[in-house]
Amino acid sequence: MASGLVRIAFECDKDDEQIKKVENSRRLLEEGVWRTFCNGKKCGFATKRECGEKEWRVLKAVEPISMGAGVLPAGDEEDEGMESQIRDIVSSLEMDVEDVRVIGIKGIGGGGKTTLARAVFDKICFLFEGKSFVENIREVSKASLSGFRSLQVQVLSNVLNDRSFTVGNVHEGKSIIKKMLCGKKVLLVLDSVDHLDQLDALAGGINWFKQGGRIIITTRDEQVLKVDRVKRNHDINRLSQDEATCLFSRNAFGRDIPIQTYKDLTLEVVHYAACLSLIIKVLGSFLCGKENPEWKDLLKGLKRIPLKETLEKLELSYTSLEDDYKEIFLDVACLLKGWNKERAIRALDRCGFHARNGLRVLEQKSLITISPDQ
Repeated sequence: MASGLVRIAFECDKDDEQIKKVENSRRLLEEGVWRTFCNGKKCGFATKRECGEKEWRVLKAVEPISMGAGVLPAGDEEDEGMESQIRDIVSSLEMDVEDVRVIGIKGIGGGGKTTLARAVFDKICFLFEGKSFVENIREVSKASLSGFRSLQVQVLSNVLNDRSFTVGNVHEGKSIIKKMLCGKKVLLVLDSVDHLDQLDALAGGINWFKQGGRIIITTRDEQVLKVDRVKRNHDINRLSQDEATCLFSRNAFGRDIPIQTYKDLTLEVVHYAACLSLIIKVLGSFLCGKENPEWKDLLKGLKRIPLKETLEKLELSYTSLEDDYKEIFLDVACLLKGWNKERAIRALDRCGFHARNGLRVLEQKSLITISPDQ
């Protein structure tokens, strides 16, 4: 993509002679005719009309240089609260580089990986010749023997806009994807990947795709991203207090800031949610339209029994662990939180665990965090 300064100017007058030269100008007779110039060169006339799909593609393409100038809004409301993370990921995709770029988004269940990937997907998908957002790969691939094949069919159907595809087996699906997509500039999001087999079945190599393609992988397990084709990993960040309050308020009140009489309760809910986007959205939607006493009752209950939906999301990472790792996780969560890393390792080793390796596995699966100074 070429770079440089582009100057666009408009000039207007009520020139009847020019109006007559504009086709279909009957309803434009009361409007001035705008002449357009690009870098000083006259390039035609502008008319007042509604934006179509092609016009929006152009406007979106120049969004980075038009922000603040009144050309486009800053972004969708749903994307607010994670703007810095969206910008960071879009930047790492380097859309002006003609290669096939693969990046990963890693984080705990409920931390907002899918929401973030969807926001990035929606922001840049218009730049590609084909696109596919494949959700819940972990669950779909394990649900039945045909899980992998159904995911492959979804990719082909989405990218080529053709629902007639069938795949006899996974190996055949790989061959078809490589053959059919190697000539298309594709945006592909693989959501909730937890095994390399899933990655190999859907995006087995960068040579499967045309130059300029971009692939985003979300996962809880860092090991999935330790392959040559993944160029950069992003650890999902929890929302800041202000971002979390904004996201909760939008779901609970339909606005960016809490209603004054609910401000203290809002801050209490956000604190309980630990700034995790899934929990914030669930609680905000649940409390929307409820009265003050109901908020207080819910908060009392949450301190004893967390919401089932939230627990189910967070338990998936835990239940996939081997038994020894589960024991180490429970010891850390219940007894060793805040301990110095080496001290915790010595305590766990005395209990018969291979603690150093166990802590590394738990950190890779986003179940614990270890401060750099520990």
